[in-house]
Amino acid sequence: MFIDVDSQGAWEIAAEETEPAGAVSRSAAIGETKVPQSLDDLEQTVSRAYDMTLSKAVTMGIPVAGSMRGGDSRRVIVLERASFSVVERPDGVSEQWGYAIRFCATVNRRDADLRLSLPFLAASAELGHIEAQWMLHVIGLAGTEIDAASITPTDLDVETFVLAKQGLERLITAVRSEGTRFHAKRLARLTVQNNALSTYRTQVASAIAIGAIARGARLEKLEREFEDSMLLDHIRETYAAIQAQCDEDRVDAQLLAKSILDGARQRYLLR
Repeated sequence: MFIDVDSQGAWEIAAEETEPAGAVSRSAAIGETKVPQSLDDLEQTVSRAYDMTLSKAVTMGIPVAGSMRGGDSRRVIVLERASFSVVERPDGVSEQWGYAIRFCATVNRRDADLRLSLPFLAASAELGHIEAQWMLHVIGLAGTEIDAASITPTDLDVETFVLAKQGLERLITAVRSEGTRFHAKRLARLTVQNNALSTYRTQVASAIAIGAIARGARLEKLEREFEDSMLLDHIRETYAAIQAQCDEDRVDAQLLAKSILDGARQRYLLR
């Protein structure tokens, strides 16, 4: 869900908004910058992916496709192509304003090795590793061709992957069509994070994961508790590494995690 900027903060997807707080009008300066008025005002184009809990998606205004099984373990994966300019608000907060074309998939669970790409998601669904339903979501753009590319939410598999890919291509092509109207929306904001967490995220995630495994906690429990997707990625990597070691040595994951913690205590804490 986050895109790193530096150790001081990260871009976080933001709830849709049509005017920055403190703005007098869309043409008014916000700090030293302005909300983009046309496509030509947009300074950056990126492709990025977000992974978030179901509740976070609802809070952020991200559409949730379907009502599949999975309960609290369900995740919403967003693959986004966005064009924007960075707007500085009077309170010093930086925001990205522009348009976004999003592929939004609701999956019944997020495994440690599940990659955030459309082909991989489709293949995983086809093989039965996940259940997924998807839809396309456009903000900041409107028009006949944009509407025509809309697709009814449906299950994700290899066949509908083709439909999704074609729909995304039509939307990208329609951006510069004569009948397409642009109205900038807030896409993301720069949030200041705890410097220690930013610097030591990998170590923190490993400690959290090993402690959880030692207690017998499943990965799904941590996925419900943490919203920081980069932290979760490191946690998943640790779970996967522990499991790989267990498969190789034919030992129990909980016992291995406990032995790691016991070894650390004896070596560093009991001197």
